[in-house]
Amino acid sequence: TERWLAGHLDKLAALEAARGVSVPIAFANWPTDDPMHHPVEPLPSEDLANIDANHVLPTKAWPAGTFASFHAYPYYPDFQRYEPSYADVKWKGKVDRYAGYLVALKKHFAPHMPLLVTEYGVPASLGSAHYGTNGRDQGHHSEQEAMAMDADMMRMMKHLGLGGAFVFEWTSEWFKRTWNTMEHQEAERRQLWHDPLTNEQWFGLVATDPDPVKDAAAEKVDKGGAFPYLYAWADASWVHLDITTKDTTPKKLVVEADVVPGPQKADYRIVVDREAGKAQLFVRRALDPIRLDTATRPYRADESAPWHLYSLIVNRDYPHYPKKYGGPLPAEFQDVGNLVKGDWDPKSKDYDSLSTWQVDDAHDTIRLRIPWSMLGLADPSSKTALGEGKAARMQKIKAITFAFDADGATDQLRFEWPAWNYTGSKERLLAGIDQVQKAMRDLAP
Repeated sequence: TERWLAGHLDKLAALEAARGVSVPIAFANWPTDDPMHHPVEPLPSEDLANIDANHVLPTKAWPAGTFASFHAYPYYPDFQRYEPSYADVKWKGKVDRYAGYLVALKKHFAPHMPLLVTEYGVPASLGSAHYGTNGRDQGHHSEQEAMAMDADMMRMMKHLGLGGAFVFEWTSEWFKRTWNTMEHQEAERRQLWHDPLTNEQWFGLVATDPDPVKDAAAEKVDKGGAFPYLYAWADASWVHLDITTKDTTPKKLVVEADVVPGPQKADYRIVVDREAGKAQLFVRRALDPIRLDTATRPYRADESAPWHLYSLIVNRDYPHYPKKYGGPLPAEFQDVGNLVKGDWDPKSKDYDSLSTWQVDDAHDTIRLRIPWSMLGLADPSSKTALGEGKAARMQKIKAITFAFDADGATDQLRFEWPAWNYTGSKERLLAGIDQVQKAMRDLAP
């Protein structure tokens, strides 16, 4: 592989030299194929190959030289979390194993070339796919948190003496997939919607907020009833629900969603407990998507329970991980079904991009915004839902029927929407982008 890379770099250098140009050129690598050995890595395939830029060096005929280019993220592979020697490095007074890994990389290449981290960052997504170092997980960061982490890592890399740092990425990409949601989706239509649980779709410094889906709305007006107004609408990320009750907002609201055909009339359940100050979303056992993401059985401690808190598996279990390194390692989960209370208007001073429920006492209304994926849609653009079984059956549906119970008062709303092959979006800079801007200004040579 190193000879193959050297051949291509030589060809590129020859083409540039023919133009009278010499600029630094390199090949990209990442931690899975780095030149060091990581015996603490739980997944052997992540430490199987070693590709070393120290073996791919320019001759004197190429004066611009080369550099070590690494796409190095703070949450993968797992050896970053477990390597004891990385704990020797601190950043801002705290042990930082990600910084320790970068120091080890820099030291390896130092005799021949500088190290540049040509991709790094954390996504501002609701869902996560892996736990990382020092809270830098692969998702479940608000926009402000993600920008603060990106800025802080850039400053850290400058402090460590790296040759450069490139934030990934400019604009969020709807087409991307990730390991703990891809089996829940229709792969060929992934680019037509923007899943809040798929972290890979939410790295952009520029957000791509979806427009409302045309004709995707339903309302019910009953001024004399227990629910004077019920309203549902959707964009390519979220299903929005406004539930207005008579005279006062309820102490407890239960919303059940009937999504897939069959005898069960409730496939997903949302419980808003105002007195406890929390809201949670549950999935019927047979539809829990975690069953598709791991071969381990039981795949969660409460697998036999009829309802499961909606969760994402963020690390499979490693029962054979050696005890001398701290094993065996249990599976890890993100309980994304614990909904976040807050304001999701980007123009608000209290904006929280992770928020999914709010209370408007002035209008006796509880508002929810739920990812299509957390209502079981494998592809809302073709009205395809994730069914039962393993592999899961993909089922075409006509509508979602929402049933509401507010302190014992009940009602229903049928929400139907058209299939789509195109939807628009609007761009905006992420909240907190000023932190990255300032870091770039401060660190510019």
